[in-house]
Amino acid sequence: MKFKHSVVHAGVQAPCWYALGVIEVCYRHRGFEVVVTSLADSHENRPASLHNQGLACDIRIRNIPASTLAFIVSDIKEILEPVGYDIVLENNHIHCEYQPKNGENLIEETD
Repeated sequence: MKFKHSVVHAGVQAPCWYALGVIEVCYRHRGFEVVVTSLADSHENRPASLHNQGLACDIRIRNIPASTLAFIVSDIKEILEPVGYDIVLENNHIHCEYQPKNGENLIEETD
């Protein structure tokens, strides 16, 4: 896994690191390397962005053929969406954010 030089790691929370591990496996399974283009950075103008809370990441897609990209995105969604992640294929990256709803939750709360 590679990180764009401007990526800020400080404040990134465990669910985001978990997602990056899953994304790494899905990319490698299809023969590609992950390049993270954004974590907790570059979103000051959008205060509601989960990037600002360390719960979102963006992954480069420009080096992946469209046919393969469809399989990668499908693989990622199959694993992460059931446990509270939103995966969105944007025009130049995959956006992944942890935002559980309706009982989805990767992180179990303990007493």
